[in-house]
Amino acid sequence: MYNLSLLQIAVIVVTMGAVGAVGILSGGRVKDSRDYAISGQAAGVPLLVGMHMGIVGGAATVGASQMSFEYGLSGAWLAIGGGLACLAMGLFYASPLRESGVETIPEFIGRTHGTSAMAVTGMVSTLAMFITVFGQVLSCIALLSATFGMNASLATVISVGLMITHVFFGGAWGAGLVGIFKSVLLYFTLAVAGVVVLRLFGGFAGIKNAFPEYPWLSLFGRGVAKDLAAALSVVIGLLSTQMHLQVMFAGRDVATCRRASFIAAVLIPPTGFVCALAGMYMRMAQPGLDASHALPAFLLDYLGPVIGVLGVVSLLLAVVGTGAGLAHSMSIIVAKDIYGRLLKKNAAD
Repeated sequence: MYNLSLLQIAVIVVTMGAVGAVGILSGGRVKDSRDYAISGQAAGVPLLVGMHMGIVGGAATVGASQMSFEYGLSGAWLAIGGGLACLAMGLFYASPLRESGVETIPEFIGRTHGTSAMAVTGMVSTLAMFITVFGQVLSCIALLSATFGMNASLATVISVGLMITHVFFGGAWGAGLVGIFKSVLLYFTLAVAGVVVLRLFGGFAGIKNAFPEYPWLSLFGRGVAKDLAAALSVVIGLLSTQMHLQVMFAGRDVATCRRASFIAAVLIPPTGFVCALAGMYMRMAQPGLDASHALPAFLLDYLGPVIGVLGVVSLLLAVVGTGAGLAHSMSIIVAKDIYGRLLKKNAAD
């Protein structure tokens, strides 16, 4: 737990208030369920990139740092996998999904394989996303407890409340606009963190001197098979989740979806490397630290009072944004495919 100053508390309140306002005001763009689900298929590149950046959640930041604290640079695979998934979306998924005219993956599958396949896909994918949301809540708890010493129950309530604010009012518009805000803040603080961690290590030469090349400085420090399997699981998970493929449904055309995917494929992996190096530095500087607190502790200890707390807020937004995006995707599948097509056919908008 850190004793935050009034200035730091003010920074947190103002930043989170601004994000909440963006999420609420984005509701003005929602005129019908299609606007809520896929932004009326009118989203441009910036909005789609903001939606893609939902990939940078608890696993790619707090999780990457935690894994690198324990195993080394191989923790960066959590973000590298996100970049590879976005690349695959742009190359192979953008055209068939965007031109299909559907709003959900179960609907897309149902067109070829029938109503039964759509029902099974909808229920299984909803359950999978529901489980994944718990991972984001756990990351929120780690951040809030490390920063404020908050107990798990209160941290859970706050986490879920923030997730609801993100997308309840604006749906896809809210997810995209908040995603843009979050991405700018996250990249600013991680850029500073990257410079600081390299300076603390004494450059790349210092990193090599501080850790043995294997396993700490290898992307395959846990073994080639294990780390490649972990990366592949990230890619497959992202390419089969409504939240991430929803970006392909929301773009104004195929070319826009492709450009956004390629930009996200470039932007996402560097976040994993910065978080990984921060986790490794904390292993060297504070080996007794709880591994899940490595990244927030680094930000607050070494980035200064204002930028450090902005970093923690950006991480919180990253985690909350991913959880909110998953909740948004679940709601669409439940409403459109399970309720609207199976339980009450031709349900009103």
